[in-house]
Amino acid sequence: MSPAQRGRRVGFWGNRGALLAALGVDNFGSGLFLPLAVVYVTRVVGLPLAVAGTVISLGTLAGLAVPPITAVRTGSPGADGMTTQELVPWLRVRWAAG
Repeated sequence: MSPAQRGRRVGFWGNRGALLAALGVDNFGSGLFLPLAVVYVTRVVGLPLAVAGTVISLGTLAGLAVPPITAVRTGSPGADGMTTQELVPWLRVRWAAG
């Protein structure tokens, strides 16, 4: 094996396999978390089931909005690009401004 090939995975389990494995772990974790979050919010917090489902759904939708915003703000390392460390204060200022 040449030095150029030594650090690189070849075949299906390259980048695509790593992405599929990460998505599988993420979906498994979400599948465990969301039902338990509904039980916690209804039993411990005391919200009705309809309100708990709405709150958790809105939180999930808000989480879906973060990657596109991050991609736009950090997309290019050029003059208007932003690092992830700079993104959080920028979002806080935008959120506070309404």
